[in-house]
Amino acid sequence: MLQRGDIVTILNGAGEGYFVADLGGNGYVLKEGETELPEHVQRIWDHAMQVRKILHADIRIGPTAGETLSLLAGKIEEAGFLYIDQDRYDPTLDRTKTQVHLDLHAQGRRDMDAPRISPLGGDWQRDMKLPLFHSFTLEYMVHMPVPEWGPGKHLYIAFHDGAIVTPRGIEFPYPPDPGIRVIR
Repeated sequence: MLQRGDIVTILNGAGEGYFVADLGGNGYVLKEGETELPEHVQRIWDHAMQVRKILHADIRIGPTAGETLSLLAGKIEEAGFLYIDQDRYDPTLDRTKTQVHLDLHAQGRRDMDAPRISPLGGDWQRDMKLPLFHSFTLEYMVHMPVPEWGPGKHLYIAFHDGAIVTPRGIEFPYPPDPGIRVIR
């Protein structure tokens, strides 16, 4: 059951067969007396948009999915975040840094998740080169510590937006998640 102060992430799959789309988004249920997002909720969104910019700037046709994963992990770390290879908050890492997990898998036929820019799946999925018009899910997860709540406490949001790699880089066939929706 939702309560005031909750962050909500919804991933809604649509379609079967040869091409599918996964749509969703993030929302926040305002607490009594709130009229806008609290600072920590806005901060996790801002961190997620920094990650989206990295993904947008650095995914290109040609390199393998594994090479791209290594590049992106490095860029995420350079931006001051921590790259994590599983989608779970790791309390043993620097508790002041936001943690980011990637699972940028092919989108289309349900039986073919490759190439896959992710630590998940088989090596063969990371060994494939990113082809022209590669359609994939820009799926990434963000775990942001909130130290004032106590040790190990953090916020979480996830993204699952469709994307295509073109000669210009990533393009979106529909608008990606535009912001945290305020639920009154």
